[in-house]
Amino acid sequence: MTLIFGILLAAVVLLSLALLLAGATGVISALILLAVAYVANHLGSTHLDAGTRWGKGGNGEIKVGRALEGLRRDGFVVMHDLHKGLAGNIDHLVCGPTGAFMVETKFRRYDNDSDLAKARRVAQMVAGELRTAWVQPVICFATRRYGPKTIKGVTVLGVDELVPYIRSQRNPVVAFDALARFADTQ
Repeated sequence: MTLIFGILLAAVVLLSLALLLAGATGVISALILLAVAYVANHLGSTHLDAGTRWGKGGNGEIKVGRALEGLRRDGFVVMHDLHKGLAGNIDHLVCGPTGAFMVETKFRRYDNDSDLAKARRVAQMVAGELRTAWVQPVICFATRRYGPKTIKGVTVLGVDELVPYIRSQRNPVVAFDALARFADTQ
């Protein structure tokens, strides 16, 4: 995208120079350059915003992942960044003595309809692959406290509340062989 933008910018500058050399007024060239500056600003800020969101999301996943790692000493299996034929990924999957939890990390907010529906759908798919009755969908904020609250079957909470919440639950435990088969497909 940067290469294409650079080529387009060079073409517009060359066109402006050609117009000036051909005797066109400086106003036409100035208008063309202003249009290019406007488009460059729009494209640049759009990509910068997307990059910033991606970076925040990645940092949030790392923070939540570090918190979950503490569960290993309690007998939990903790997996991160799983790709199971989804449009995206499963940020974290935690299985242990209190059940199975699919954790989706959010930096600051979530969409009440689409994010909750996606979390439920992914948790249900994982439950099928793990051959267990239930995988608890969880949305975890990396940067703020929230609950825990259960909204439409999804637990929503902050990173500081995540580990105590998982330790306090009493859900069906995943059989080790099912978990091993699931991990082998990653």
